Amino acid sequence: MTTQTKTIWREVKLGDVATVNPESVGKNFPFDKIFYVDISSVGTGVAESPQEMELKDAPSRAKRLVKDGDTILSTVRPNRRSFLYIKEPKENLVVSTGFAVVRPEKVNSRYLYYVISNQTFTDYLTRHAKGSAYPAVDAETIEKADFMLPSDTEQNTIAEILGTYDDLIENNTRRIQILEQIARAVYTEWFVNFRFPGHEKVKMVDSGTDFGKIPEGWEVKKLGDMVYNFDSKRRPISKMKRAQIQGDVPYYGAAKIIDYVNEVLLDGKYLLFAEDGSVITKEGYPVLQFVNEKFWVSNHAHVLQGKGISTEHLYIALSRFSIQGYITGAAQPKITQENFNRIPMLIPDADTRTQFDAFIEPLFQLQFSLNNTLSNLRKTRDLLLPKLVTGKIRI
Repeated sequence: MTTQTKTIWREVKLGDVATVNPESVGKNFPFDKIFYVDISSVGTGVAESPQEMELKDAPSRAKRLVKDGDTILSTVRPNRRSFLYIKEPKENLVVSTGFAVVRPEKVNSRYLYYVISNQTFTDYLTRHAKGSAYPAVDAETIEKADFMLPSDTEQNTIAEILGTYDDLIENNTRRIQILEQIARAVYTEWFVNFRFPGHEKVKMVDSGTDFGKIPEGWEVKKLGDMVYNFDSKRRPISKMKRAQIQGDVPYYGAAKIIDYVNEVLLDGKYLLFAEDGSVITKEGYPVLQFVNEKFWVSNHAHVLQGKGISTEHLYIALSRFSIQGYITGAAQPKITQENFNRIPMLIPDADTRTQFDAFIEPLFQLQFSLNNTLSNLRKTRDLLLPKLVTGKIRI
């Protein structure tokens, strides 16, 4: 790759090389069931699994049809950068009308996705969004967006380079998910089905709690008795202040990393348990983040380590615990310290805890290594993307 002046590049409007919202569900739609993608399930280039549902029960916004190579992007609050590249979708995949579906016609599909991914494109949409409460853009605004288009050969090469990074990111993300699924499956087998090593020789006794009968020697305790709480160390940083101290240290909010700063607040293994805002998943479980690095955290997440159990064990145990009854507040859901402390936990005997930790800790260590790889891949991809799609770096 070399840096040189732009040649054989031309400025085009998106509508000259692609179609916006080409297909919708109509009378001839052949499926009774659909897989539905709504706005809340799509982030910046990533998405949760689509919801399967009967077409007759689907929300009225379930209308837009997609094909392989399309890009979908949220038309509401475009500054949030919610978009996704569609790869080999099911025939009955339907997305919300809150998305614009961009279908390439005279451009490499993945190159077009990277143009849309570029912050410059987001800035254009944000400037032209209309409305104060819910700023949004329409299809015409998207079609009028200008961008630089190189030759077919260069489009293909750029798409291949950036696509290689995204494929590696996707594969590593899938490996991380599989490792977590393994840990959860073992937890279920040992601590829900009670088929732990040596279970045949252990007597089951009444716990006197909703857990019913549990192995002799095990206990039901309150979560507050099983954690070290570091909430007093939390120090929120305003967006303005964060802009002044940008760095490589992740700044965690209730549900995700929301920025990077140049100062360290905590270092090591911690479990972040969302306190307010986004505190519960669609399945009714708590929003958790397992951290094993130098980091900073806002005051929107409880900061915990296991006491008497490993922090890994704590994470797996809580990740499938229903917390609906522990949430207060309708407009702003919150899990207070008092409600958090009274969550019941099943605590196995010391020998079983040791055996479980010996199994899951290597899985978490591998996850940590893969997360580091992901971070490096994303940084490199994000560095290359704007330079490649604007011709500042030529292939």
